[in-house]
Amino acid sequence: MKSYESIDSRKWLIENSASMNIQDAHAMKVGFKLEYIASVEFIGSGYVTRWQEFSQCFDFHVKMSARCWIPTEFWLVNDSGEGADSQRFSVACGSKKDLSEEREMAYKIIQSATLEEKRNPLASQLRRIEKRIAKKSLELNTNNKHVVLMLCTDGDELGRKGSAAQDFVDSVVALSKLPVKIIVRLYTDDDRIIDFFNRLDSKLTDIEVLDDYFGEAMEVYLHNPWLTYGLGLHRLREAGLTSDFVGELDERCFSIEDIHRFCEEFFTGGEVNLPHPNNWDAFISSLATILSNEKQQWNPIKRRQTGWIDIKKLEKMFGRRKRHSMPNTSFQYSGAGV
Repeated sequence: MKSYESIDSRKWLIENSASMNIQDAHAMKVGFKLEYIASVEFIGSGYVTRWQEFSQCFDFHVKMSARCWIPTEFWLVNDSGEGADSQRFSVACGSKKDLSEEREMAYKIIQSATLEEKRNPLASQLRRIEKRIAKKSLELNTNNKHVVLMLCTDGDELGRKGSAAQDFVDSVVALSKLPVKIIVRLYTDDDRIIDFFNRLDSKLTDIEVLDDYFGEAMEVYLHNPWLTYGLGLHRLREAGLTSDFVGELDERCFSIEDIHRFCEEFFTGGEVNLPHPNNWDAFISSLATILSNEKQQWNPIKRRQTGWIDIKKLEKMFGRRKRHSMPNTSFQYSGAGV
Protein backbone atom coordinates (compact mmCIF):
# COMPACT_ATOMS: atom_id res chain seq x y z
CA MET A 1 0.00 0.00 0.00
CA LYS A 2 2.81 2.43 0.86
CA SER A 3 4.47 1.76 -2.49
CA TYR A 4 1.19 2.33 -4.32
CA GLU A 5 0.50 5.61 -2.55
CA SER A 6 4.00 6.93 -3.27
CA ILE A 7 3.67 6.45 -7.06
CA ASP A 8 2.67 9.54 -9.02
CA SER A 9 2.55 7.74 -12.38
CA ARG A 10 4.32 5.18 -14.54
CA LYS A 11 6.10 5.62 -17.83
CA TRP A 12 6.96 2.70 -20.08
CA LEU A 13 9.67 2.95 -22.73
CA ILE A 14 9.15 0.05 -25.14
CA GLU A 15 11.78 -1.31 -27.52
CA ASN A 16 10.03 -1.90 -30.86
CA SER A 17 13.07 -2.58 -33.03
CA ALA A 18 13.65 -5.52 -35.36
CA SER A 19 15.68 -7.45 -32.77
CA MET A 20 12.46 -7.94 -30.75
CA ASN A 21 11.42 -10.38 -33.50
CA ILE A 22 14.18 -12.80 -32.52
CA GLN A 23 12.70 -16.16 -31.55
CA ASP A 24 14.47 -16.96 -28.28
CA ALA A 25 11.93 -15.84 -25.68
CA HIS A 26 9.68 -17.43 -23.06
CA ALA A 27 5.92 -16.93 -22.87
CA MET A 28 3.64 -18.31 -20.16
CA LYS A 29 0.65 -20.61 -20.26
CA VAL A 30 -1.35 -19.79 -17.15
CA GLY A 31 -4.21 -21.81 -15.68
CA PHE A 32 -7.54 -20.03 -15.30
CA LYS A 33 -7.19 -20.00 -11.51
CA LEU A 34 -3.37 -19.85 -11.53
CA GLU A 35 -3.31 -23.55 -10.63
CA TYR A 36 -0.36 -23.96 -12.98
CA ILE A 37 2.06 -21.76 -14.92
CA ALA A 38 4.04 -23.36 -17.73
CA SER A 39 6.89 -21.99 -19.80
CA VAL A 40 6.03 -21.90 -23.50
CA GLU A 41 8.61 -21.77 -26.26
CA PHE A 42 6.21 -22.28 -29.18
CA ILE A 43 3.21 -20.19 -30.19
CA GLY A 44 1.37 -21.41 -33.27
CA SER A 45 3.93 -22.80 -35.70
CA GLY A 46 6.96 -20.89 -34.48
CA TYR A 47 9.20 -20.18 -31.52
CA VAL A 48 8.19 -17.40 -29.14
CA THR A 49 9.58 -14.00 -30.11
CA ARG A 50 10.79 -11.39 -27.66
CA TRP A 51 7.89 -9.18 -28.76
CA GLN A 52 5.37 -11.92 -27.94
CA GLU A 53 6.86 -12.29 -24.47
CA PHE A 54 6.67 -8.54 -24.02
CA SER A 55 3.05 -8.41 -25.27
CA GLN A 56 1.98 -10.87 -22.58
CA CYS A 57 3.56 -8.68 -19.91
CA PHE A 58 2.08 -5.54 -21.47
CA ASP A 59 -1.46 -6.97 -21.49
CA PHE A 60 -1.34 -7.63 -17.77
CA HIS A 61 -0.02 -4.20 -16.82
CA VAL A 62 -2.55 -2.36 -18.97
CA LYS A 63 -5.25 -4.14 -16.95
CA MET A 64 -3.46 -3.28 -13.70
CA SER A 65 -3.20 0.40 -14.67
CA ALA A 66 -6.93 0.52 -15.36
CA ARG A 67 -8.13 -1.48 -12.35
CA CYS A 68 -5.81 0.13 -9.81
CA TRP A 69 -5.94 3.56 -11.43
CA ILE A 70 -2.20 3.98 -11.94
CA PRO A 71 -1.72 6.68 -14.61
CA THR A 72 0.58 5.09 -17.17
CA GLU A 73 2.12 6.58 -20.30
CA PHE A 74 3.62 4.29 -22.92
CA TRP A 75 6.38 5.37 -25.34
CA LEU A 76 7.57 3.33 -28.31
CA VAL A 77 11.28 3.83 -28.92
CA ASN A 78 10.77 3.96 -32.69
CA ASP A 79 8.11 5.95 -34.51
CA SER A 80 5.71 3.55 -36.20
CA GLY A 81 5.06 6.11 -38.91
CA GLU A 82 1.38 6.34 -38.04
CA GLY A 83 1.48 9.60 -36.10
CA ALA A 84 2.36 10.71 -32.57
CA ASP A 85 -0.63 8.93 -31.04
CA SER A 86 0.78 5.55 -32.07
CA GLN A 87 4.21 6.26 -30.58
CA ARG A 88 2.99 7.69 -27.28
CA PHE A 89 -0.29 6.65 -25.65
CA SER A 90 -1.68 6.28 -22.16
CA VAL A 91 -4.05 4.45 -19.82
CA ALA A 92 -5.72 5.95 -16.72
CA CYS A 93 -4.39 9.42 -17.48
CA GLY A 94 -7.77 10.94 -18.31
CA SER A 95 -11.23 10.36 -16.90
CA LYS A 96 -12.61 6.97 -15.92
CA LYS A 97 -15.15 7.10 -18.73
CA ASP A 98 -12.23 6.97 -21.20
CA LEU A 99 -10.68 3.82 -19.71
CA SER A 100 -12.29 1.31 -22.04
CA GLU A 101 -11.30 3.27 -25.13
CA GLU A 102 -7.76 3.81 -23.82
CA ARG A 103 -7.30 0.09 -23.19
CA GLU A 104 -8.58 -0.88 -26.62
CA MET A 105 -6.29 1.67 -28.27
CA ALA A 106 -3.27 0.44 -26.28
CA TYR A 107 -3.86 -3.19 -27.27
CA LYS A 108 -4.41 -2.22 -30.90
CA ILE A 109 -1.17 -0.23 -31.10
CA ILE A 110 0.96 -3.04 -29.67
CA GLN A 111 -0.73 -5.74 -31.77
CA SER A 112 -0.19 -3.79 -34.98
CA ALA A 113 3.28 -2.41 -34.18
CA THR A 114 5.83 -2.83 -36.96
CA LEU A 115 9.25 -3.94 -35.78
CA GLU A 116 11.74 -2.44 -38.21
CA GLU A 117 15.48 -1.95 -38.42
CA LYS A 118 15.07 1.82 -38.05
CA ARG A 119 16.36 2.57 -34.60
CA ASN A 120 16.30 5.56 -32.30
CA PRO A 121 18.90 5.22 -29.54
CA LEU A 122 17.40 4.38 -26.17
CA ALA A 123 19.40 7.24 -24.68
CA SER A 124 17.68 9.89 -26.80
CA GLN A 125 14.24 8.75 -25.67
CA LEU A 126 15.38 8.55 -22.04
CA ARG A 127 16.55 12.16 -22.25
CA ARG A 128 13.11 13.22 -23.46
CA ILE A 129 11.49 11.43 -20.55
CA GLU A 130 14.04 12.95 -18.16
CA LYS A 131 13.09 16.47 -19.28
CA ARG A 132 9.39 15.78 -18.70
CA ILE A 133 9.99 14.41 -15.21
CA ALA A 134 12.45 17.19 -14.31
CA LYS A 135 9.74 19.80 -14.92
CA LYS A 136 7.65 18.35 -12.09
CA SER A 137 10.45 17.08 -9.82
CA LEU A 138 9.87 19.83 -7.24
CA GLU A 139 6.18 18.94 -7.03
CA LEU A 140 7.01 15.23 -6.77
CA ASN A 141 9.52 15.77 -3.96
CA THR A 142 7.15 18.09 -2.10
CA ASN A 143 4.43 15.43 -2.19
CA ASN A 144 6.81 12.53 -1.45
CA LYS A 145 5.93 10.97 -4.80
CA HIS A 146 7.99 9.38 -7.53
CA VAL A 147 7.61 8.16 -11.11
CA VAL A 148 8.16 4.52 -12.05
CA LEU A 149 10.00 4.18 -15.36
CA MET A 150 9.65 0.73 -16.90
CA LEU A 151 12.20 0.07 -19.66
CA CYS A 152 11.22 -2.92 -21.81
CA THR A 153 14.18 -3.83 -24.00
CA ASP A 154 16.42 -6.59 -25.27
CA GLY A 155 19.37 -4.19 -25.00
CA ASP A 156 20.54 -5.23 -28.47
CA GLU A 157 22.09 -1.88 -29.38
CA LEU A 158 24.00 -1.79 -26.10
CA GLY A 159 25.96 -4.89 -27.09
CA ARG A 160 27.27 -3.31 -30.28
CA LYS A 161 30.43 -1.28 -30.79
CA GLY A 162 30.05 2.46 -30.50
CA SER A 163 28.94 5.04 -27.97
CA ALA A 164 25.36 3.77 -27.45
CA ALA A 165 26.17 1.99 -24.17
CA GLN A 166 27.88 5.00 -22.56
CA ASP A 167 25.15 7.36 -23.77
CA PHE A 168 22.59 5.03 -22.21
CA VAL A 169 24.46 4.90 -18.89
CA ASP A 170 24.75 8.68 -18.81
CA SER A 171 21.00 9.01 -19.40
CA VAL A 172 20.16 6.52 -16.66
CA VAL A 173 22.50 8.27 -14.20
CA ALA A 174 20.78 11.59 -14.96
CA LEU A 175 17.37 10.02 -14.38
CA SER A 176 18.50 8.46 -11.10
CA LYS A 177 19.03 11.96 -9.69
CA LEU A 178 15.30 12.66 -10.08
CA PRO A 179 12.42 11.14 -8.05
CA VAL A 180 12.34 8.10 -10.35
CA LYS A 181 12.41 4.35 -9.76
CA ILE A 182 13.74 2.54 -12.83
CA ILE A 183 12.63 -1.00 -13.67
CA VAL A 184 14.47 -2.71 -16.54
CA ARG A 185 12.54 -5.69 -17.89
CA LEU A 186 14.97 -7.60 -20.09
CA TYR A 187 13.85 -9.65 -23.08
CA THR A 188 17.07 -11.47 -23.89
CA ASP A 189 19.27 -14.35 -22.76
CA ASP A 190 22.41 -12.67 -24.12
CA ASP A 191 24.96 -12.87 -21.30
CA ARG A 192 26.72 -9.68 -22.46
CA ILE A 193 23.53 -7.66 -22.11
CA ILE A 194 22.55 -9.28 -18.82
CA ASP A 195 26.01 -8.58 -17.36
CA PHE A 196 25.86 -4.98 -18.59
CA PHE A 197 22.58 -4.33 -16.78
CA ASN A 198 23.60 -6.23 -13.65
CA ARG A 199 26.70 -4.03 -13.36
CA LEU A 200 24.50 -0.97 -13.74
CA ASP A 201 22.12 -2.35 -11.10
CA SER A 202 25.00 -2.78 -8.63
CA LYS A 203 26.12 0.84 -9.04
CA LEU A 204 22.76 2.63 -8.79
CA THR A 205 20.21 2.32 -6.00
CA ASP A 206 16.96 3.22 -7.76
CA ILE A 207 17.15 0.68 -10.56
CA GLU A 208 15.98 -2.93 -10.65
CA VAL A 209 16.75 -5.37 -13.46
CA LEU A 210 14.25 -8.19 -14.01
CA ASP A 211 14.39 -11.35 -16.11
CA ASP A 212 11.33 -13.32 -17.24
CA TYR A 213 9.28 -14.99 -14.49
CA PHE A 214 11.02 -18.36 -14.67
CA GLY A 215 14.53 -16.92 -14.84
CA GLU A 216 13.80 -14.56 -11.95
CA ALA A 217 12.29 -17.39 -9.90
CA MET A 218 15.49 -19.41 -10.23
CA GLU A 219 17.64 -16.44 -9.18
CA VAL A 220 15.46 -15.92 -6.09
CA TYR A 221 15.52 -19.64 -5.27
CA LEU A 222 19.31 -19.84 -5.44
CA HIS A 223 19.57 -17.08 -2.83
CA ASN A 224 16.39 -17.64 -0.79
CA PRO A 225 15.01 -21.19 -1.19
CA TRP A 226 12.51 -20.67 1.65
CA LEU A 227 10.33 -18.44 -0.58
CA THR A 228 7.87 -19.44 -3.29
CA TYR A 229 8.33 -16.86 -6.03
CA GLY A 230 4.69 -16.46 -7.01
CA LEU A 231 3.67 -14.77 -10.24
CA GLY A 232 1.87 -12.07 -8.25
CA LEU A 233 5.13 -11.06 -6.57
CA HIS A 234 6.87 -10.92 -9.95
CA ARG A 235 4.12 -8.69 -11.38
CA LEU A 236 4.35 -6.36 -8.37
CA ARG A 237 8.08 -6.00 -8.93
CA GLU A 238 7.52 -5.27 -12.63
CA ALA A 239 4.98 -2.62 -11.65
CA GLY A 240 7.37 -0.91 -9.26
CA LEU A 241 5.04 -1.68 -6.36
CA THR A 242 7.61 -3.34 -4.09
CA SER A 243 10.31 -1.75 -1.97
CA ASP A 244 14.00 -1.72 -2.84
CA PHE A 245 14.44 -4.23 0.00
CA VAL A 246 12.17 -6.80 -1.71
CA GLY A 247 14.15 -6.20 -4.89
CA GLU A 248 17.19 -7.72 -3.17
CA LEU A 249 15.62 -11.20 -3.09
CA ASP A 250 17.46 -12.20 -6.27
CA GLU A 251 20.74 -10.59 -5.22
CA ARG A 252 21.66 -11.93 -1.78
CA CYS A 253 20.75 -14.48 0.88
CA PHE A 254 18.40 -12.98 3.45
CA SER A 255 19.26 -13.29 7.11
CA ILE A 256 16.53 -14.38 9.52
CA GLU A 257 16.10 -10.71 10.47
CA ASP A 258 15.59 -9.91 6.77
CA ILE A 259 13.05 -12.73 6.47
CA HIS A 260 11.16 -11.34 9.46
CA ARG A 261 11.12 -7.90 7.84
CA PHE A 262 10.02 -9.37 4.50
CA CYS A 263 7.11 -11.26 6.10
CA GLU A 264 5.93 -8.16 7.97
CA GLU A 265 6.15 -6.03 4.83
CA PHE A 266 4.67 -8.56 2.40
CA PHE A 267 1.90 -10.13 4.49
CA THR A 268 0.88 -7.38 6.89
CA GLY A 269 2.02 -4.21 5.13
CA GLY A 270 4.08 -3.41 8.20
CA GLU A 271 0.88 -2.67 10.13
CA VAL A 272 0.99 -5.82 12.29
CA ASN A 273 3.96 -6.77 14.42
CA LEU A 274 5.10 -10.32 13.75
CA PRO A 275 6.97 -11.86 16.73
CA HIS A 276 10.72 -11.53 16.34
CA PRO A 277 12.61 -14.74 15.45
CA ASN A 278 14.50 -14.44 18.76
CA ASN A 279 11.29 -15.97 20.09
CA TRP A 280 11.44 -18.69 17.47
CA ASP A 281 8.35 -20.73 18.35
CA ALA A 282 6.16 -17.63 18.56
CA PHE A 283 7.52 -16.40 15.22
CA ILE A 284 6.92 -19.73 13.47
CA SER A 285 3.48 -20.18 15.01
CA SER A 286 2.35 -16.70 13.96
CA LEU A 287 3.80 -17.15 10.48
CA ALA A 288 2.02 -20.49 10.10
CA THR A 289 -1.26 -18.81 11.04
CA ILE A 290 -0.71 -16.10 8.43
CA LEU A 291 0.13 -18.68 5.76
CA SER A 292 -2.97 -20.74 6.56
CA ASN A 293 -5.07 -17.76 5.43
CA GLU A 294 -3.14 -17.33 2.17
CA LYS A 295 -3.80 -19.17 -1.08
CA GLN A 296 -1.10 -21.52 -2.23
CA GLN A 297 1.02 -20.29 -5.13
CA TRP A 298 2.44 -22.00 -8.19
CA ASN A 299 6.05 -22.82 -7.42
CA PRO A 300 8.00 -22.66 -10.73
CA ILE A 301 10.96 -24.50 -9.20
CA LYS A 302 9.05 -27.45 -7.73
CA ARG A 303 6.38 -27.25 -10.46
CA ARG A 304 3.49 -27.56 -8.05
CA GLN A 305 1.51 -25.38 -5.70
CA THR A 306 3.12 -24.57 -2.36
CA GLY A 307 2.73 -22.02 0.41
CA TRP A 308 4.47 -18.66 0.12
CA ILE A 309 6.98 -19.65 2.80
CA ASP A 310 8.51 -23.09 3.32
CA ILE A 311 8.44 -23.32 7.11
CA LYS A 312 10.28 -26.65 7.12
CA LYS A 313 13.08 -24.98 5.16
CA LEU A 314 13.19 -22.11 7.67
CA GLU A 315 13.38 -24.64 10.52
CA LYS A 316 16.26 -26.42 8.81
CA MET A 317 18.13 -23.22 8.01
CA PHE A 318 17.60 -21.26 11.25
CA GLY A 319 15.46 -23.11 13.79
CA ARG A 320 17.97 -25.17 15.71
CA ARG A 321 20.44 -22.40 16.48
CA LYS A 322 17.61 -19.96 17.25
CA ARG A 323 16.08 -22.38 19.78
CA HIS A 324 19.45 -22.86 21.44
CA SER A 325 19.95 -19.12 21.80
CA MET A 326 16.40 -18.14 22.87
CA PRO A 327 15.15 -17.70 26.44
CA ASN A 328 12.52 -20.02 27.85
CA THR A 329 9.09 -19.38 26.34
CA SER A 330 5.60 -20.71 26.76
CA PHE A 331 4.89 -20.50 23.01
CA GLN A 332 4.80 -23.84 21.21
CA TYR A 333 4.67 -24.31 17.41
CA SER A 334 1.60 -26.38 16.54
CA GLY A 335 2.40 -26.87 12.84
CA ALA A 336 -0.86 -25.18 11.80
CA GLY A 337 -1.17 -24.43 8.13
CA VAL A 338 1.83 -26.58 7.10
